[in-house]
Amino acid sequence: MLQGSAARPVTLRLFLFWMAYQGFFLALPQVVVGAFNSAHDVGMAMEYLLLSAGEKQTAPHSTGTFCLTRVRAVPDRREGVTYLHRPAHDPAAGFEGDARMMTTYPAGSPADGAVWIDLFEPGEDERSKASAICGVEVPSRGALEEIEASSRLRAMGDALILSMPIASKSASGDAIPTPLGFVLTPKLLVTVRYAELHAIKPALGHLQANGRSSSVEMFALLVEAMVDYSADLLEQLSAKLNGISLRVFRRSAQESRRNVARSNRALKETLLEIGETGHRLSYIRDSILGLQRIAPFAAENAKGWLGEPVQARLKIVGQDLQSLADFEVHLTDKMQFLLDAVLGFINTEQNDIFKVLTIVSVVGIPPTLIASMYGMNFDTIQEYHWRYGYEWGLSLIVLSAVLPTAWFKWRGWW
Repeated sequence: MLQGSAARPVTLRLFLFWMAYQGFFLALPQVVVGAFNSAHDVGMAMEYLLLSAGEKQTAPHSTGTFCLTRVRAVPDRREGVTYLHRPAHDPAAGFEGDARMMTTYPAGSPADGAVWIDLFEPGEDERSKASAICGVEVPSRGALEEIEASSRLRAMGDALILSMPIASKSASGDAIPTPLGFVLTPKLLVTVRYAELHAIKPALGHLQANGRSSSVEMFALLVEAMVDYSADLLEQLSAKLNGISLRVFRRSAQESRRNVARSNRALKETLLEIGETGHRLSYIRDSILGLQRIAPFAAENAKGWLGEPVQARLKIVGQDLQSLADFEVHLTDKMQFLLDAVLGFINTEQNDIFKVLTIVSVVGIPPTLIASMYGMNFDTIQEYHWRYGYEWGLSLIVLSAVLPTAWFKWRGWW
């Protein structure tokens, strides 16, 4: 709240800071008392969270936030139910694979009879089990994050080990890159992911509609769905850049900006918006580049068992990816153009400010010179003894200010 808006009055910000300061020192004694007194309300909460004696003693140093960082099973004594903390995922997304670390498809099939095994944030046990089923070691997260082409694209007999980066959202809502891995064999597809994958939903829909599919068909479905999702993201960014372009170059909006501070805030917000767009665009570019490498590599190294229909689909995928790459270059160029335009407007605003300061300083020099000349108070200054000497001096001061102002106006400076 203290940094949410630059326009918030200083008085309000100081008030919020004082309230937070007071709240901290009011809460800290409660935590200290609860650490040593189990009958206290905070002490009972610590007992409820199964904190050890050492954890209770260190609790005051965490300023009351220690209970939010617990990642252990917390029993609910009121209901007799134990809830287990799991890595964060979106339960509203409705993806069947997000609920467990290891999921087999078709749903309910045994692991050794599945066509597709989806590993979501797998542990060592899940990776070892999937490796034993497919006969190839499923790569860890560290291996999937390697950037060398030889590490991301590997062929081991009839198995392909592929990896690429995808853009996902962190807990704060920021876009972050996460790795995605494929282990493809003639009979089994294994996916390793550490974030929500939008391609899973259409793939599951196809699997439910058409019954059992082969591993290569599921691989082609996932790649096609990822291409479609990348296209949707690029369309969203294109619409966003179009909106920014209209705001930046709308002449009426530019002419109506009389308030310098408001204009500066608007330009700053536009810069931040362009930067965020470029941030997201870079992650989409990485995903498209990864798909451009994966599709032809799979088509080339699995000719014997991939099948003609899947080969044709991967060829179409390659063409679509090329068009998306060209469109992404166009968006990057447009974003750079808008960035240069906004910076140009900022320079224009600064030039206007300096122009005003220059006019004021030049206009103020002659009146200052005349006033200082008549302010020397020598008896020999004849105007002191004139009847209209005071009016004469004021007239010279006004005239010396009006003439430069009229000249600047004639030159079109303001």
